[in-house]
Amino acid sequence: MPVKVVKSVLSDFNSVEVLSSAKNQLLDDISRIDTDAIFPNVPKRRDGDNRIAREVYDIFALFTVLDEQKLLEKLPGYVAESPDTMPSVRLYEGDLAVLLKLMKKLNGRIQELDEKIAAVVRGENCQTSVTNTFTAVQSQSQRRGESNNIVDSKHSEFGQHCHARE
Repeated sequence: MPVKVVKSVLSDFNSVEVLSSAKNQLLDDISRIDTDAIFPNVPKRRDGDNRIAREVYDIFALFTVLDEQKLLEKLPGYVAESPDTMPSVRLYEGDLAVLLKLMKKLNGRIQELDEKIAAVVRGENCQTSVTNTFTAVQSQSQRRGESNNIVDSKHSEFGQHCHARE
């Protein structure tokens, strides 16, 4: 598993206090190892901005030296306090890709529906415009004494114009 993924898992699912405690335990265990290896100067406590990332960095710096000096086997075995709180690494390896793909499909479907709703709204606006125009023409025709056949043909022309725009 790539180091970047492990760092993400550690910082995403653990509190600063848990990481700080783990780092301090690791520092204590390293101090008990009989070795000439030179370890980086890692403070017991970090404060300030981006503390969680610096705690993770410190832990990885220590494990890097332990690995390079072939001292990992001299450390005690570490166990999780509660396996239920451990994150699933599969989320980082592929399950999120499936969710992302599903979300992209949903986004595409939402855009389709948006376009269809916009078309319906345009159609309603057009229909309202035709109805208003028809009513106005009908009122003018009645005042002039024209027959309803002329008004109906005008209404039909407006309706055809509206559908032609869509």
